[in-house]
Amino acid sequence: MRIASLDYLRGLMALGIMCYHYLVWSFGVYGSETFLGKIGIYGVSVFYVLSGLTLFVVYQDKLTVKTLKNFFVKRVGRIYPLLWLCVLLNILLLSKSYTFSKILLNITGLFGFIAVDQYIPTGAWSIGNELVFYALFPIILIGSKKFKYLIHFLFLITFCCALYFAFFPLLEYNSLGKAWKSYINPFNQLFLFVGGILIGSLFTIKENNKLGLILLSLAIIIFLLPLSEGDLIHIISGSNRIIYSIGCFILTAAFLIIKFPDFKWVNVILERLGHISYSLYLIHPIVYWFLAKYFKGAENTFLFLSLAISITLVLSNAVYVYFEKRFIDYGRKYTTSNISSTSKLNFKYLLIIISTAILILQLNKRNLQLETKEKQQVMMLNTGTEYSKLLTQRSVFSDSIYKIFIAKIDGKKEIIFLKIGSLSEMQRQSKFFVHLYPKYKKDLLGKANHNPINFDANFTSFDYDGQLYNVAHTRLPDYEIEKLNLGQFGYNGNNDVNYKISHLIDGKKVATILKENKETIENFKEIEKSF
Repeated sequence: MRIASLDYLRGLMALGIMCYHYLVWSFGVYGSETFLGKIGIYGVSVFYVLSGLTLFVVYQDKLTVKTLKNFFVKRVGRIYPLLWLCVLLNILLLSKSYTFSKILLNITGLFGFIAVDQYIPTGAWSIGNELVFYALFPIILIGSKKFKYLIHFLFLITFCCALYFAFFPLLEYNSLGKAWKSYINPFNQLFLFVGGILIGSLFTIKENNKLGLILLSLAIIIFLLPLSEGDLIHIISGSNRIIYSIGCFILTAAFLIIKFPDFKWVNVILERLGHISYSLYLIHPIVYWFLAKYFKGAENTFLFLSLAISITLVLSNAVYVYFEKRFIDYGRKYTTSNISSTSKLNFKYLLIIISTAILILQLNKRNLQLETKEKQQVMMLNTGTEYSKLLTQRSVFSDSIYKIFIAKIDGKKEIIFLKIGSLSEMQRQSKFFVHLYPKYKKDLLGKANHNPINFDANFTSFDYDGQLYNVAHTRLPDYEIEKLNLGQFGYNGNNDVNYKISHLIDGKKVATILKENKETIENFKEIEKSF
């Protein structure tokens, strides 16, 4: 059962958050004294209250232990597909790249449970919170049928938890940015969700315009109160956190019981905003930053914002109709289908999940490669030497003394010793040796089972980001190499070895590392794979 007035509120909050973000990103931060600053923060809080309230209204008579599976299937169909799409769009359109673990946390939604600050789409931290709340909702609702005052008790407990965050962790910071991880903790937000459930249990859905208008006026007054100024940390901590949260509860209760006049087009627009609110919330940052990156008229702020808002609204509606709604319908069909149909839906879901995951990982891999290439180009430009590219590569051997690389420098194949920081007198005076073990005996230059290369250190240096790097190098011959050993000798003119790696480096391992580093050097061969 959908309540139109609550859709209106959800849509207005999503629109308000979009406007807040667009104006902040274009003109700078809006302080805690501004109405827009409060909407930017507490619009999400209203989402939580609405979530608890609407779930209670829909499931108060439906949710049992037997129907738990249906509840979670519908939640998955509602939340995950759009989240995956936005992760994909961040990687595809914004050319972002992330660690495998971060992508995995976002695909599974586990970031909400174990690493709430590891979200990928802007604003998805609140989706992580919602997933935690969804996991708790059946326990709360089913438990409340056995224990009459369970919801009241849980609200009291979670409210005390919010008080702790407001008056202790959050008060220790002087900016929202520094306090962000504490603020987005699900346990700091849970009282809003439980409060929404409590509103649903206390208010029968009967229209009461007089009371509704009083509550609406009171909520507006609360959000207009000039309780602080400066950084937004001041409205999420201390007593202000409690006052504005109460405003969220009052505003939601007001929209629940008010009967809005039938202004046909206004109602249609507000209802549509409510339907597309999830798409609008997650997609608007992607549209903004994509346009900022590629739109040549971005310096004209009015034109840029008009274009961004228009595209966001149109795209959000299209995503809702042709993507989001389709998966919502899949969730409904799953819970009402017979076994045969359910198996087909299972296969469809599985295929979509696997395809999306593969696509996300492949695009992310491409972005990582492009970022590495760009970083190498910037390094070479800043340092004036191609050896700086080694700082983005994996070494074939590394210890506390040297990092050993094999790479093409100015088109020539080289073995390179890289020392971070200053050199000792022994390192400056000693010579280097490399023992190469050819794969084929025809490439041996003498009777020994290896070919020795000795060369003077002749270190060259470069500086990057305030750190000194020293490089010694020699050319690599053209034959295929099975393994190698290397070190340093000859301090004070004698032939004693003063540095040597502890084991032979296997050529197959080197080949794997060179492939990872995108170095085309044929001296080393990987193991041929057979299937």
